[in-house]
Amino acid sequence: MFIHGANMTIHQTAGADDPKARKEKKPDDPAALRAEFWASPDDALFPRETLAAVRRCTVQNLEIEAIKGGGIPYRRIGRRAFYSKGDYRAWVEAQGPVVRNTAQLPQTKPRNFQTLTEATA
Repeated sequence: MFIHGANMTIHQTAGADDPKARKEKKPDDPAALRAEFWASPDDALFPRETLAAVRRCTVQNLEIEAIKGGGIPYRRIGRRAFYSKGDYRAWVEAQGPVVRNTAQLPQTKPRNFQTLTEATA
């Protein structure tokens, strides 16, 4: 199992020989996070920031899904949530059928849908 922390890079803000040099965290580019995600094995674990970049959503969206349910399964390690690439792929597959055009979508009516003939009758 691998835990990737590519969502944050650590760089020196002062000179390398400065004894008071402090490390500062800087978020990576979302494209770099997505590239690392897809290059990793299925059992690799990623923080919410990386999954948000992969799904192109916000971290808050993942947090809401974790509270309400229906989102990607995750693991708690300490106070942080980590998602596996394999769980993400399985979740995507479970979201519905793959279609090539809208004609292939299931034909269902919304609850309050009325046809023109039903509305005028």
